[in-house]
Amino acid sequence: MPQVAKPVAVIRDSLPKIKEISIPALVDHLSSLTPREEQIVRMRHGFTLGLENSQDSNLDAEKVGRRFCVTSHRINQIDARALLKILERHNKWYHVL
Repeated sequence: MPQVAKPVAVIRDSLPKIKEISIPALVDHLSSLTPREEQIVRMRHGFTLGLENSQDSNLDAEKVGRRFCVTSHRINQIDARALLKILERHNKWYHVL
């Protein structure tokens, strides 16, 4: 049985591609996530787009984890899964990847 790549490892290579997505497309993709996933992605990567308090952006996983009462490892898992969802959706809709 082939081994499946772990999302956190995959996302390290994919993050530059996410940063190349246009702002309107990114807003659309973020809205397709669960509210929890969307908030975590916005807090971890600074995708506030003027919608949230600037002190809630670009936080490390430990700080975000405290806000959600989960471990930093769990935040990294949720973040990676959400970013992969964004890439998959972008690929499906815009055929960029």
